[in-house]
Amino acid sequence: MAVCSGIEADHLEEHLRVLRRARANLAVHKIQERSLLKRLDEISEAEIEAEIQAVRHWFLILRLFVILANPLNKDGEFLRALSCLPTLKPVRLPGWL
Repeated sequence: MAVCSGIEADHLEEHLRVLRRARANLAVHKIQERSLLKRLDEISEAEIEAEIQAVRHWFLILRLFVILANPLNKDGEFLRALSCLPTLKPVRLPGWL
């Protein structure tokens, strides 16, 4: 969809900045509405920490995959990345995955 609006040439950047800010505010409002519908405002600190740990876990797995998939991979880099695995606690998958 497009919107036509009369804008003076010397105020173009200011108008674009206002439109971007309005779109960002609308996006934040929609995210907040969805989180209230899902009752995410009732999540405990422990659940938040579990989500953070789960994301860190999956990013490490993704990093290991990228290292392994790289044909120019140096074995030492893989072993250093692999050495991080024992420090991770088992985590559940985040609900949004």
